Amino acid sequence: MNWVHPYFLGYSVMAGTATAALARHRGRRALLWFIFGTIAWFVAVPWLFFTKSRLPDGQAASRRMIPLAVVATCAAIGLNTANVASRPATLPACDSYLGVSDLQDFVAASPAGKVSGLKLLSMTDIREVVRSATEVACNGTGHLNTGAVRMDYSFYFEDGKRLVEAHW
Repeated sequence: MNWVHPYFLGYSVMAGTATAALARHRGRRALLWFIFGTIAWFVAVPWLFFTKSRLPDGQAASRRMIPLAVVATCAAIGLNTANVASRPATLPACDSYLGVSDLQDFVAASPAGKVSGLKLLSMTDIREVVRSATEVACNGTGHLNTGAVRMDYSFYFEDGKRLVEAHW
């Protein structure tokens, strides 16, 4: 991961701001909690919620910090969502969970799978045959509910969608 990526930097600043605002609302020092929030907001925020903070006698908690915490949290979530949505789609490895899961779905949705209830239970002896930017070709032994067969399968992109094709 590139630690100076604009999404990551923005997300860290927003998470720190939300944590600092919540800390200020709870009577804590904002700067220290901002730093803690940028590094580990998932620890800092529960800590602020589940520990008792005491304000000096006669001082009320600032209610102005709650809207700032909410806005900063929404901005952090928005930046994280934009970061995930902007990542290019990738092809799975032949033996990855995603690859085998897609292959299992393909077998179950195939004409033979629909008619006879064919299911791919597991894959062994998996080998990557060819890899390019747009296609991954693989083969291995497929253990179906009817027996073991040699399978050739591939993952590729077509019209922006990741597809799978298999022959056995």
